[in-house]
Amino acid sequence: MAVPELNIDRCAKLVERAIRDFELDLDGLSVLTEAASGPFVFTPLVAALAGARTVRALTRDSHYGSALEVTTLTNELAARWGVADRVEVLVSRDDPGIGESDVVTNLGFVRPLDRSFLERLGGSSAVALMFEPWEHRDADIDLAACRELDIPVLGTNEDDPRLRTFGYLPGIAAKLLLELGIEVFGSRVLLVSGGRFAAEIMKKSIGIEKRVLVREAMPALPPRAAASGIGSPPPATCSAFLMTTCCAGQITNQTLYHMSVPIRPPVRILVM
Repeated sequence: MAVPELNIDRCAKLVERAIRDFELDLDGLSVLTEAASGPFVFTPLVAALAGARTVRALTRDSHYGSALEVTTLTNELAARWGVADRVEVLVSRDDPGIGESDVVTNLGFVRPLDRSFLERLGGSSAVALMFEPWEHRDADIDLAACRELDIPVLGTNEDDPRLRTFGYLPGIAAKLLLELGIEVFGSRVLLVSGGRFAAEIMKKSIGIEKRVLVREAMPALPPRAAASGIGSPPPATCSAFLMTTCCAGQITNQTLYHMSVPIRPPVRILVM
């Protein structure tokens, strides 16, 4: 399985820079994440390069690629980057090694993080969300169980100046339009969106005529608070704050307070 759409050498430099910029240090910790196709193939490798003692990466067949293809590619890159001895690809959620995890990401092949799964984790575990808290879905992670089991759940601040996730939206919008055969420049486009996505796309000119854009969205409901009552975050919790940055291009520096009272997106935007 190849990744022709990715420049592996350039990705290696980006990974190295991300680890440096976010001061990601997973030394001595065990990380559970996913092994997947496309850019997600680097997720377990980043954790290993950041010093994780062991990295277990769950995978399974999908329409993006087979588990065998993903496993082969992950192992090839791990060997190429000198971390093959610390990266293990798993195809079963029942693997006993999962219980040793200090940091757990909630990426697709790891989900759902339900009660039965969470009860298998050790007392030092922390969960790193790969999105902002207001995007939480009950089907992905059982926050009530996390609270009862004292498992910290850390969300993402996508506005962190080292990250700026929303800054990618104008380019993504232009790419999608071009793929649909729309020339973009001078086009009139009706943009229907929820949250703050529409406003962010229109902040930078991508050639679309900014005649009228009206978007209404109900504010996202704040998720229930994650695990609380932590006097001093354990090492795994601190590492989870940084894990999402390098593994999915995100920085997790939201506090537990933000988990219970997230910043809500605007209700109405009118751009003339």
